[in-house]
Amino acid sequence: MSYYSLDDEKQAVEKVMKRLGLEPDENYFRTDRYVHPFFFYWPFSSWIIFNFAREWCYLIFTDDELIVLPLESGSDTIGDEVIRIVHSDVQDFKVKRALMSVHIRFSYAGESYYLYLDGYGVFDRGSDSYSPDHYQVIKSRDFYGLGKGDMS
Repeated sequence: MSYYSLDDEKQAVEKVMKRLGLEPDENYFRTDRYVHPFFFYWPFSSWIIFNFAREWCYLIFTDDELIVLPLESGSDTIGDEVIRIVHSDVQDFKVKRALMSVHIRFSYAGESYYLYLDGYGVFDRGSDSYSPDHYQVIKSRDFYGLGKGDMS
C-alpha cells in the first residue's frame, strides 16, 4: 500500500508498532538513511548521490530496543523488514546537530547507520511536523538510554 500523505504513513507506522507489541508515544520519527556523510561534501556532493543513495526509514525507541523500520526501496510503503536491536548491541550511538538538521550515527552487527533528520521542515514533503517534535521528546528522554554524554 502506498501512502498519499505523511499522516497516512504515520497511521500505518503506528499500526505496525502496535502489531509488534509497542505503544506509540512520541517514541519514533521518520528519517533518511544515507551512505557515509563523506560523500556529501564538496567536491563529491551530487544530487544523484543524494537521491539514489538514500532510503527512508523510521527509528523507533523503546526502553530495551532501537528498531529500524525501513520503507520499501523506491516507494513510501512500509515493508516487511523490521530490524530490532537490543540496546547493548548498539555501538557508537552519536547524535550531532548540523546547520538545519540532525545527524544520527550508530553501528550494529558490523554495519554502520548514518541517518538524517530535517529539523525545520525545510526539505520535507510538506506535512511532516511530528518527526522534529518526536525527536525533541526522544532527546529529552535521553534517547531511551542510548544517549551517553553530550548529545545535540
